[in-house]
Amino acid sequence: LNNSQIGRIHSITVKASDNPSDKISVVFLHGFASGLALWTNNIDCAAQTRTVYALDLLGFGRSSRPNFHQDPLICESEMCDAIEDWRRAMNIEKMILVGHSFGGFIACAYALKFPDKLRHLVLLDPWGFCAKPSEEPSRFFGLGVRSVGAANPLAFVRYAGPYGVEILRKLYPNLGAKLSKTNPDVFYQYLYHCNIQNPTGETAYATMSYSFGWAKHPMIFKLPFELPITFFYGSKSCIDSGAGLEVQMRRSKGYVDVQVIFYF
Repeated sequence: LNNSQIGRIHSITVKASDNPSDKISVVFLHGFASGLALWTNNIDCAAQTRTVYALDLLGFGRSSRPNFHQDPLICESEMCDAIEDWRRAMNIEKMILVGHSFGGFIACAYALKFPDKLRHLVLLDPWGFCAKPSEEPSRFFGLGVRSVGAANPLAFVRYAGPYGVEILRKLYPNLGAKLSKTNPDVFYQYLYHCNIQNPTGETAYATMSYSFGWAKHPMIFKLPFELPITFFYGSKSCIDSGAGLEVQMRRSKGYVDVQVIFYF
């Protein structure tokens, strides 16, 4: 655990068996409502030749759960400052920052604030790139979205008590086996315990988003031009790869790679 000015960041470190001193370290940022353990299947491969870190974002997992500012940009900044405090405490000079979903959004915010600390930005199905569509949804749909957006989205898991694990199992029936073939229930237990605590990370996400679907300050027009960026999208993902392609088009003189991983 490393102390930040506004809380503690929980992280793990995996060092390569070969001497990784000349390799840039990789840092993983998880997505919304999860934690660093969801990188289980990625860490060993990434750590073959370099040091790898995975951390719980402030407000999630085993990191501190402070009350964030209600201004979305200040809220972003608080999360980024915590990562920067962690980086300094870990004596990491430069890093390759990998972010998934909401973690990709925070990785972009960090890149904007501390661009000189990054060698490369890797974004996996990143949330928060596209602006909210201008057309209004139907009145009925709009009321439903607003009612969901008014509360923390995982409150039902907490209200369900011990039945929350079963709810998560029904919501994500295939993910458990993908993370652990021998004991898939571990995933649901982990996700449950990540989300039954004080939900300040959820509240921060709500602060930064419209109805949990769109970022109030989307990243598509804000990324630093000098920083190399790689996008990865799943072919069946609900995140549109068009945002990555638009970034690639707008930054024709910079390095932007967009990869779509197909599943059959």
